[in-house]
Amino acid sequence: MEKYLLNFRNSLIKKMNENNWSITQLAIICDCSYHGMCNIVNGNMHDINFSTFIKICENANISYEDIFEIESFNSLEKEMKKFYISNGKMKFRLLKE
Repeated sequence: MEKYLLNFRNSLIKKMNENNWSITQLAIICDCSYHGMCNIVNGNMHDINFSTFIKICENANISYEDIFEIESFNSLEKEMKKFYISNGKMKFRLLKE
């Protein structure tokens, strides 16, 4: 998981540099809190809500392939099976139907 969070962080920093965005601007674009975005960009986090991850990637126009270092959708599926979604009490594994 740490590898993916590092890739995610690096992708955000790269996007910020390309567009000359501040953390505040990135937080607004991604519809996230400033504090949460600071933690992500500064590497002060060990996990992330899946919904937040998706929202940031979509709003900042970051490719999942860059983060997961994949070359095909099948590889993405395999990587995603390693993740769990939690409601705070129970964990759920992502499965394709």
